[in-house]
Amino acid sequence: MAVPGLFAQDLEKSPYHVFLDYDFAVTLEVVEDGNMVTPILNMIAFSGGSWEISPADIKLLNDKGLYASEFRFSLDTGGSQPYVTTFLKLSGGDYLGFDLVGDFGDYKEPKLARIRFGEEWFTLDPLDRDAFDTVINGLSLLDLTNPDLIRAFEKLDLRLLGSRELLDDQ
Repeated sequence: MAVPGLFAQDLEKSPYHVFLDYDFAVTLEVVEDGNMVTPILNMIAFSGGSWEISPADIKLLNDKGLYASEFRFSLDTGGSQPYVTTFLKLSGGDYLGFDLVGDFGDYKEPKLARIRFGEEWFTLDPLDRDAFDTVINGLSLLDLTNPDLIRAFEKLDLRLLGSRELLDDQ
């Protein structure tokens, strides 16, 4: 079953951001519940490898030109209390989903969302709600055991989104 195709986005900011290629899928959704603003990150590593992630590896930029700082990762443990940490590890073939915990009142619609895996920065594309939901739906239908990801992406009409660049040596 194919999902509707995505059209080019020209958003300056959004609560929804996605990076998607044949190595990684990263989604960011910023949700607001009263006065509480919570960025939710989900990641899938399709390719082999292992990556350590700390708050310094995640950049969210607001309208004022400020990056979010002093935050932690919160993972649902299934119990009454989440597990809160400043270090996570993502390995090839794994899925990882977590909330960012900190003061995100000024980050309801980030202008920029980036994450670093190893020696590369991955910039997520801002999307509108419908396009974001389309990507999430496509990812939920993706057979992660399929060795031919390119064909699986084509079958689900999943488009590559975002960009990646090597870290500067400076």
